[in-house]
Amino acid sequence: MLGMIRLRAPDGKSDGRTDAVPGAAGGCRGVLRRRGLAPSGAMATTERVCPYCGEPPGPGVFCAACGRNLAAVEQLPTRAEWEAGATAALAPAAGPRPPAGPALSQAEATGAFVDAMRAAGNPGTKKLPMPDAPKEGLLRRTPEVEGWVVRPVVWDDRDAPRHHEPGLFLTTGGAYHRIDSQIRGWGQRNFPVFFDTAAAGALDPPDDGRLAADLYAVLREHDAGAALG
Repeated sequence: MLGMIRLRAPDGKSDGRTDAVPGAAGGCRGVLRRRGLAPSGAMATTERVCPYCGEPPGPGVFCAACGRNLAAVEQLPTRAEWEAGATAALAPAAGPRPPAGPALSQAEATGAFVDAMRAAGNPGTKKLPMPDAPKEGLLRRTPEVEGWVVRPVVWDDRDAPRHHEPGLFLTTGGAYHRIDSQIRGWGQRNFPVFFDTAAAGALDPPDDGRLAADLYAVLREHDAGAALG
């Protein structure tokens, strides 16, 4: 499980702590919600969500998380239905499975995602520096890694940041890395500036039941879902 990084806020700034809404990746993630009573497991699976990003859409016609127009959607799926649909969409690319076989594994979901993105031309990739990896070349440059942000770093408060949850990065080669973040710009007008980096050590795929849905959200975000066939 990814750890929690704690930073001290500058004096005079209030905590303003919020919770991040878990769910989709890319621009749909990192949405903040004021701290309150946590929903029960049953409520979390039956809550209606956006069919594109898997987040609560809010009261308007446009999804509050991803901005998609939901006017033509007859009924929003529940979170459980959305996650099941994501797993089902990735399953064909992972290969045929016996009727009574186990659910799609993290490795199979990852492989299906990487294959689908490769077939679509690897849209939406970005490069992150990897400062704790061995330096490269005569100039000792910091190496970079290319891939997709599956779960971006989420800060508790964008104006008075104190704590953040590390993100999750998937390389084009299929390896997971932790995304760390630093605050820059202390005392400057553009404060805060968030500088993200990738940890050098590879991670095992997270076993929290959300990975297939998060990967599918990245596919949908970059219009690569058609590559699943």
